Amino acid sequence: MPRLLIADPDGWRVAWWSFGVITIVLAILGWLILRDKPEDIHLLPLGLKQQDNPPPTQSSAMQWGRVYRSFAVWHLGFVYVAFGFSYIIYLTFFHKRLVAEIGYTQDAAGALFMTMGWFSLLCGLIWGVISDRIGRKRALFFVYLIHALSFSLFGLLSSPASFLLSAILFGLTAWSIPAIMAAACGDILGPRLAPAALGFITLYFGIGQAIGPSVAGAMADASGSFVPSYLLAGAVAFLGAVGALLLRPYSQLRGD
Repeated sequence: MPRLLIADPDGWRVAWWSFGVITIVLAILGWLILRDKPEDIHLLPLGLKQQDNPPPTQSSAMQWGRVYRSFAVWHLGFVYVAFGFSYIIYLTFFHKRLVAEIGYTQDAAGALFMTMGWFSLLCGLIWGVISDRIGRKRALFFVYLIHALSFSLFGLLSSPASFLLSAILFGLTAWSIPAIMAAACGDILGPRLAPAALGFITLYFGIGQAIGPSVAGAMADASGSFVPSYLLAGAVAFLGAVGALLLRPYSQLRGD
């Protein structure tokens, strides 16, 4: 894409058209391949054995209400705000800080962003497995802590090595939090209500994501630098780590 943008003044249009076509292809593949329920392909939900009682086929109004009455779900939502707020600051101003403040070329900034993308390809799967081993609470804590370090490095230091380390750290953990959150919702409310819980806490994530760039942009305008914005992102990510550490063990949450 960077070469296309340089070679053609209207390259950005082609880039967006390409993204649109790829998205449509993925949507069609999802429609053809994905199924709503494990029973559709003669399987059981993960963790359920053949001799266990089958999951209920319907949820009553009272069961749906469990999503909104669960303190654990609300707690997860507030922790999720920290991810939405902090990560979007990091990505939104990533290129601008490198080019406008540090003096990177467009190609060099794009290459570093691509490096981060390559490292992020399997982060959801990797941290999903890790969270199965050490628990959602600890996994979220470590991921948020890594994010706090990554964002702070990007703001405090200005060497190529520090930017590369920041990009790699974020890439290795970038999209792990949504995966862990989805698994945590299942741990708390079971497979039937997990999608509703995930949808509910995603509202919190969206609020953080909407507010983050505005706050960070105003801070950059006022200070003339993106350093305070990245330190804010690091601080909020650290608060996310603290919030994750305060989560109760999920074995105690089924009655919430």
